[in-house]
Amino acid sequence: MGQQNNNIKNIKMISLSTSLMGLSVQPIVYQKAVLSGEVTNFTLPIFALLGLFALATPPLLNLLTKRYILSIEYYPKRDKYVASVYTLFARQKKIEFTPDDVTIPTVLGMFTNCCIKGKPMFMDSTSFSEENQKHYVRIMGYDQPLDLKLDETIPDTKKNSEKT
Repeated sequence: MGQQNNNIKNIKMISLSTSLMGLSVQPIVYQKAVLSGEVTNFTLPIFALLGLFALATPPLLNLLTKRYILSIEYYPKRDKYVASVYTLFARQKKIEFTPDDVTIPTVLGMFTNCCIKGKPMFMDSTSFSEENQKHYVRIMGYDQPLDLKLDETIPDTKKNSEKT
């Protein structure tokens, strides 16, 4: 279980509810402004900006939190793992994978320490209990021999610089 599960769910729910409230109240406030005669040249752009902010906040938050793995379950009979992540509307989505489906990117992105089936994900190693650390080691491929990629040839820079 991830340590930030409750925080992420609470933030998503607050963002969704405040966006919904802001969008539902906006027509009423705009109508009251028009009826009171307080409409200026800036009224419509301000309401448009507030509406854009209300619409954009949940997807931006989802962009940051969709990679966080909430929990991982292991099924020994099938030798498969099932990871849970939150969707845009704070619903859990399950991703079934094996350790062979996990790759470690050479350049880590923001909130990314592995890719599961090509999708960047973040798995917190401290969320695994001591008896389950072996699963983290297996998923991340730390139990495999280290490949230093010494067999790859490095282009000779002297020859390339002489040609230019």
